[in-house]
Amino acid sequence: MNYILTENTTPLLEAFLLLGNIINDNNPKEQQENLLKCSTPAATQVAMKLDTPIKVYNSVKEHISSNLDRLNFFFKTWEDPHTSLASLLFASTLDTSFNDQLANFKAFSSEERFEFLKGCVLSVGLDENIIDKNNPEYDMIKTEKDLFNCIEKIKDLSYEHKYHLLLLYYHFEDLLQELHTILLDTLSIMEPFFREMQITITDFVEDFKRNLTEHGLYFFEKEFGITLKSDKLKIYPTFNGFNNLILENFLGRGSYDHMFLGIYLFEIIRLKNDVFMDEKNLAPFLKAISDPSKLEILKLLKYEKLYASQLAEKLQISNATISHHVSTLLNLNLLTFEKEQTKIYFSLNKEKVQIYLTLLQRVFE
Repeated sequence: MNYILTENTTPLLEAFLLLGNIINDNNPKEQQENLLKCSTPAATQVAMKLDTPIKVYNSVKEHISSNLDRLNFFFKTWEDPHTSLASLLFASTLDTSFNDQLANFKAFSSEERFEFLKGCVLSVGLDENIIDKNNPEYDMIKTEKDLFNCIEKIKDLSYEHKYHLLLLYYHFEDLLQELHTILLDTLSIMEPFFREMQITITDFVEDFKRNLTEHGLYFFEKEFGITLKSDKLKIYPTFNGFNNLILENFLGRGSYDHMFLGIYLFEIIRLKNDVFMDEKNLAPFLKAISDPSKLEILKLLKYEKLYASQLAEKLQISNATISHHVSTLLNLNLLTFEKEQTKIYFSLNKEKVQIYLTLLQRVFE
């Protein structure tokens, strides 16, 4: 599978994603607070990385001069949470610039203009039976009447958004120009943060490239169960979409599909997976600490590292029994160990204990 990895900040994409977050109340502060509730060093470390996305979000929200009604018109998501009028317009510019797209559009013949707008309008992603370009029905849409009948048949799309598709069809050039102006206005507010954003994206790219070199795009499926069907892909690491993965396929226009990949997505997924595994072990954890000997072992190892015979001596039980208790606690990741010469010393895994206690608290909140 072929791919191109963009290594630099993509300013217009960052503005597009940020305005979508603002209009749809996707405040990174909430994500940070959720991470801090995990009360683990790993979660806290990721949470602190969100300080700059929070500053960018607040700065743009406070200073944006565009009319709020127009921002809602463009960026408020539709029935599909990744679809908005802005996304339909923005996707058409991914293989070119806004200015080039406008110039191309003006140069289109009437037939080319219709085919282009048909692709824009039917890229809403809500009814594959209608919008799939490989479906013979797609080629049967020859006239405006055919297209409008097709829009009417799109399932799970409100009349308001069907009307917006008609506006897109009739006013594409004006809407694209207005969206571009809004994004440029947003970029002027974001400019003081560009250097820090680029440093962060560079760090992500260096690590991500190593995974791609070793596994290719199979890395997504191997690590996170994400199957990519595209033969060709452009990957855009995103700062303001830090916890998102969005795929854009503009109905085959251009040579590549496009992925907007959040720079902290993998870390957040790993944290969530860890929490899920810990939830499965919550009952075994409670069973373990209900045993007086196992609980005493945990208490002893809170202050010092000890090897098996020392634990046996302090608890006045056999080495065999200590071995059984330690094995159970190790399986729950409640203990860590290290070898020093011929002895294996055990320590309390305080971070894992805290995870279990936090999960238990959530059960009764």
